[in-house]
Amino acid sequence: MGKPGLIRIPSASYSEVRDNVFFQVSRMPIEYRINNFMNKPAEEMFYTAQIQPLPWVGVNFVLTRPIDIPRIGIGDRHLDLQFFVLNEKKHGLDLSLIVSPMLGSSFIDHNSVIISKKFIISSDFKLQGTVGYGLESVYKKPLKRFKFEDNGLQWIPKSMFGNFYLSGFFAGSQLTFREKVFFSAEFDSQYFNFSGSVLLFEKLGVQVSFLDIVYPTASVNYKVFLDKPKKIKYNPDAN
Repeated sequence: MGKPGLIRIPSASYSEVRDNVFFQVSRMPIEYRINNFMNKPAEEMFYTAQIQPLPWVGVNFVLTRPIDIPRIGIGDRHLDLQFFVLNEKKHGLDLSLIVSPMLGSSFIDHNSVIISKKFIISSDFKLQGTVGYGLESVYKKPLKRFKFEDNGLQWIPKSMFGNFYLSGFFAGSQLTFREKVFFSAEFDSQYFNFSGSVLLFEKLGVQVSFLDIVYPTASVNYKVFLDKPKKIKYNPDAN
C-alpha cells in the first residue's frame, strides 16, 4: 500500500527475475494518507509502478491523487531509485538505499536505508524481517508560501509539507507460505499495521490490511511480463 515491500514499508530485497513491471493501486483512508498534499487532509489513491532494469537498482514511479480536492490535476508525481547495496546470498543480508532525486517540488520524498533478512522455518514457510530508517528532512528549496529568509537549497523537515510517511524508524516481518500466501506485520514509523495477501496466477496479488490495527482497507497489484511469462515453480530448498 506504500512502497513495494510489506504493507506500507519497503523491503530491502531485490528480485532475481527482472522481466516484469510491477503495478499497484491502493486507496488510503484520510486518517492514514501518505501525501497529505500540503497539509490538506483527503483520502488518496496511491498508484505505484516498479521496474528493476539492473540487478543493483530499481526504479519506483509513484502517483498520489487526493480525492475531493478540486483542480488537483493528475496528482502528485514522484520518482525514486532503490539501490541494492548488499544481497543475502553473498553478504548474509539484504541492504538497500532509497534515494529521491531533487526534482521539482514533490512533497513525498522518502530517502531511506533498509535492511532485510530471511529465515527458513520449514520447507513451506519462510520469515523475513525488515528494519529501516527514513530521513525526517528533505534537501530542497522551500516554497514561497513558507516565507523562509533563505530560499536556497537546505534541509527542511518533511512535517512542514504534511509528510510523515517513512519518517524515522520503521520495521516489519512477513511470513510466507510457498511463495503464494503472505502474512505481514509492521510499524511504519506512525502506525502498527497487519495484512494478509495472496498471489494468484503468478501475476495478480490481492492484499487485505488493517491500518493502525483497526481500519480495514485493500490493495491490488499486478505483474506485466516483458517477455514470455515464466511459471514460478515452488522450491522448498530456495533461500
